[in-house]
Amino acid sequence: MGRMETTFVEQRKHKRYAPPDDAVAVCNTKIGRIINISEGGMAVNWIGDTSFSGDGMVTFLSSSKDVLINDLPVRFLSVRNEQASSMNAIKVQCIGVSFNYADTAQHDHVKEYIDGLAGNGHKDFKDNLELAPKLSDKFLVKIGHKLT
Repeated sequence: MGRMETTFVEQRKHKRYAPPDDAVAVCNTKIGRIINISEGGMAVNWIGDTSFSGDGMVTFLSSSKDVLINDLPVRFLSVRNEQASSMNAIKVQCIGVSFNYADTAQHDHVKEYIDGLAGNGHKDFKDNLELAPKLSDKFLVKIGHKLT
């Protein structure tokens, strides 16, 4: 019997990039680390239990890139629960988010940020998957969580 080969077909319209460690999204009172971002959306590791679904608003910021975008309309798409590391008991959920730009200024601001990532040697996300899924202890310390 022959071996069945599977081929991955990228269905996203836009190339994804892994942003710097300080790129975060805030929604309601939850904060999350942005794992990858494109013109069409982003994947975010949210800290704690979330009940995000449907449409919402997110604030996106990155201090190293001097970026702050308030009230960015989004649609929450997919949820994947991550294992909490043995070093901390914080639950993490990876949620896919698509952007629903309210105006061209928001789109231009996100595009400018992404163009800056592309121009500064940041890797295409699919070429650098080891950066992706885990919320680093370094990040947790940056946002004020004490490690035990």
